[in-house]
Amino acid sequence: MTSIRKRKSIEAELDRGPEARTLEKEDNDSREDKVDRKLDERKNHYVKSKVPPAKTYLLYILSFLLGFALIWLWPFTHKLEARDDATLLTLHTHFTPVDPKAFDSFIDREESRSSLHGILTWKTASVAWSWIHPHAFAALLPAEGIDAKPGHVWRLIPDTSQEFMYSYKYVPPPPSGPIEELLYSLLSLFHPQPFLVSRYGPRGAAAVLRAKNFDSLDIIFRLHAEYQLNTPPRRPLWFTPAAFMGRLVINMTDYSVQHFVMEVPTQQQLNVDLEWLIGPNEDEDMEVTITRLEQMQLSAEGLLDPGSLVWSQEITHEKAHDLLEKELYRYKQVEYHNFTKAFVKGSRALREGPLASPVVQAILQDSFVSSWALVTELEVYSRDQSLAGISLAASLALDAYVFPVQVLIQHPSGYVIAAINANKLLEAELNDTMVSEGFYDPAVYTYYKFLKEGLQEFREIFQE
Repeated sequence: MTSIRKRKSIEAELDRGPEARTLEKEDNDSREDKVDRKLDERKNHYVKSKVPPAKTYLLYILSFLLGFALIWLWPFTHKLEARDDATLLTLHTHFTPVDPKAFDSFIDREESRSSLHGILTWKTASVAWSWIHPHAFAALLPAEGIDAKPGHVWRLIPDTSQEFMYSYKYVPPPPSGPIEELLYSLLSLFHPQPFLVSRYGPRGAAAVLRAKNFDSLDIIFRLHAEYQLNTPPRRPLWFTPAAFMGRLVINMTDYSVQHFVMEVPTQQQLNVDLEWLIGPNEDEDMEVTITRLEQMQLSAEGLLDPGSLVWSQEITHEKAHDLLEKELYRYKQVEYHNFTKAFVKGSRALREGPLASPVVQAILQDSFVSSWALVTELEVYSRDQSLAGISLAASLALDAYVFPVQVLIQHPSGYVIAAINANKLLEAELNDTMVSEGFYDPAVYTYYKFLKEGLQEFREIFQE
């Protein structure tokens, strides 16, 4: 392989003699003189352009003052950051576990005992207390802000009831957006596996403006969510509270939170549903029980009593809760009565009642007073002889009850005219007769037919 070297200049190696060296020195001296002259010219130019002494002193003074100001203000900026940290809300969890006796009838089976592990070992909330920045709660505000009127309802998480969701899953989907992130973080304080969207309706969350004044809003919100309490290899166990009810009082000027609480309501005897799989088939291997949860509450520390605030506009708490129910439950578009009030009202006039289908609503509004009751409540009513006719009606309703949900048509006297089980409604299949009469939902048709036949039987018995 051939290598190529750079050759030195021949002229560089030749000695040109004394005369040549003298000329070269003179040339070098002349170059140095030129450089000196250039430097002198630049120095003279710099001297001519220098800042006058008075302005120089002024610049020195301003620089000193600026530096002093920065040093003097630093402690205040540090305190401001500390003060901002001090505004963090402290949230406390209050949780009482479900009584293990609620599972006595299931615990003897090995399959159920394994699946119930999640609820039997859940003794405390995941976090006893936590911090949160109050500005996070701005996600719950109405789009109209301070201009919203009491009674205004808005959705926080949309209804996705038309989408089918499987029960055989463990990991909740990640929250999306500030609303879901806030609610997910709040629910996670109780248990690390919350699902913001429940498997069954009603799904989602809604809020209503209860009251307002010149700078604050009182917001009531309702969330339907659930928890997956197990992890593989155990089969899924779903913990579904009746609802999470929350109240937020927030100042719209600086988004400071004046009051916050979120909890599972405990007014009803039964307020939590548990479902667990004992086999691979969701339809055939699902066990269910409904029981009572004594306490599941999240509250902010050190805030004011909302009762001390004066509101310029407001609606009652009862009205606010009613508006939320109507938003989340389509069939509650008309008033629903408790068991005792329904019989008192029914003795005066048979008129209104709720269901989503317009044709069903029409017949209910014309001829019925609608009510609902838990079995435990009926048992209490049946033993209370001071309620007279109500006691008899409750006893007759219990006699006609079939698990899990039974729909009854009762005369104001308590006589049971007709009954149908919810399973029969759900198992109904669409046929040509339904379609020919304008029905495309077999459950709606079956319920409508049940009401019509019950009404006809009522007329035959009591109006002849």
